[in-house]
Amino acid sequence: MKMRILSFETEISFCDDYVEVLQIEEQKLFGSLVNSIYRLSNGIEEGIAEQIVLLEGEKIINFSKETMFVMDFMNFDFNQRKIQNELYRYVDGVYALEFEKLDAFQTVFYNVCLDVSDILVELPFEFEWKEQVEVLDYLKMIGLRIKQHGEQTILERLLLIIDIIHYFKMAKILFLVNVKSFLSNAELVELYKYSKYKKVDLLLLENGPEKEVLEYERVLFVDRDFDEFLLYNK
Repeated sequence: MKMRILSFETEISFCDDYVEVLQIEEQKLFGSLVNSIYRLSNGIEEGIAEQIVLLEGEKIINFSKETMFVMDFMNFDFNQRKIQNELYRYVDGVYALEFEKLDAFQTVFYNVCLDVSDILVELPFEFEWKEQVEVLDYLKMIGLRIKQHGEQTILERLLLIIDIIHYFKMAKILFLVNVKSFLSNAELVELYKYSKYKKVDLLLLENGPEKEVLEYERVLFVDRDFDEFLLYNK
């Protein structure tokens, strides 16, 4: 997969060997690019200044369906609607494929209905209720959520985001903004290795001057004169 920014000469090509870093020195260009990627990733059509496309081969693919954009990773909501829906679908999908699990689930519900019926037998009314309950309805009722820990480090939160993308197949590319300001070089390398292990492509969007190229990094550096340099650790 590759990302083509039409105002750039160099394409960003995602591969198994490197994590991609787009380092832009000029702040106005950086802001314009980040804003455009954010809008494209969230399916917002207005206010896009930079023309950007994702391609598999030469086929343009849906940007919002294949990417996740995270800027405020310190306050990232692990139970936002999109993630919670994927969690529910994951559990429901397992029940749909395993008849014995689904049968046991419905049997428990049926037994609860029998208990309620016994309780109501003395009342001079007629009652009715659902004969079956859907797995999704039950999950919503019990409030199934991903547990969040306030003491998590930034790196631990980022690794958890990668896990969510991997297990729920939510995206192929994860955009992270200025994450280098919050992690040490050793933590960045750990993040890179984990993303490769989980097969989630990272693109770090960074603002500032050229920096040391770390292990696993391939950096497209754009200087103040808008000249492009491809740098990587061989």
